[in-house]
Amino acid sequence: MRAHRTAQLEERLRAGSEWQDNGLVFTQPNGKPVDPRADNRAWKALLRDAGVRDARLHDARTRLRRCCFSKASTTGS
Repeated sequence: MRAHRTAQLEERLRAGSEWQDNGLVFTQPNGKPVDPRADNRAWKALLRDAGVRDARLHDARTRLRRCCFSKASTTGS
């Protein structure tokens, strides 16, 4: 998350006055919310290109959150 935050701050600088601060963690390069349809299309393309079976992006996010929360709980982070 720290690396993502650093990258987002760099995007914010590049966007200048075009940046829209919505307090979001994941955004388009101009700070606007990610379009869920475009996000889903990119996810499906990623799965197809990787030769991985189709899965809902929501399910992957849920599993990732559970994994990260579980790891943080055991490490005390």
